[in-house]
Amino acid sequence: RFEMFDERDQPFPVERLPGRLALQGLESEAAIRYRVKATNQERWSVVRATPIFDERGEVRFAVNAFHDVTARKAAEDRLRLLAEASELLAQSFDYRQTFGAIARLIVARLADSCHIWIEEDGALVRVASATSELDREDVLEAFPERIELDDERALTARIYRTREPFLLEETSAEQLSGVTPTDRAAALARFPVRSGLGVPLLHGDRAIGVLSYASLVAGRHDEKDLALAELI
Repeated sequence: RFEMFDERDQPFPVERLPGRLALQGLESEAAIRYRVKATNQERWSVVRATPIFDERGEVRFAVNAFHDVTARKAAEDRLRLLAEASELLAQSFDYRQTFGAIARLIVARLADSCHIWIEEDGALVRVASATSELDREDVLEAFPERIELDDERALTARIYRTREPFLLEETSAEQLSGVTPTDRAAALARFPVRSGLGVPLLHGDRAIGVLSYASLVAGRHDEKDLALAELI
């Protein structure tokens, strides 16, 4: 039902599970990220296991204690992402290359998809995109390369015009259809967004573009993510 990963984002070997080690007589502790396959929802737990011995010194059973540290890990990821994004912005004068790296960084740390749009000649041009799955490049191709600033149904254009961030903590395909141009319906059908956000990119007092990212899991993004996106 779920997958397990360690703190280096590598698959967690079953034989290293604290409970398994406790049954061998070893007390151990590990931080494990669990991903539910059916929903992609993720949780972090620090697991500590203690062996219980009988009068002959043999292990009778193991006691496992799970401490949920999802909130703490999310905060650590946000701080790490902000530091890495700042470093990327300082490394290159090629904004397309830099934005591409930032989009991939956001997908690796926080989201399932990320798009960065820059205003050019009265429209928002998509200069960088990334998805969590390499085989979803067809989804990126389904999104428009250009959004007119006066497009009333385009949420991205609205964020740019109003300079106000937008947060969807939980949504459905039906709700998104009300703020999504028809030409993006195909992309949403193949990549069913359930939560996401968008913030204006500002240079001084002037809006220059929009940063947005989304997840296939409802409730994955919240006000803390919104604040982080604004800092980037």
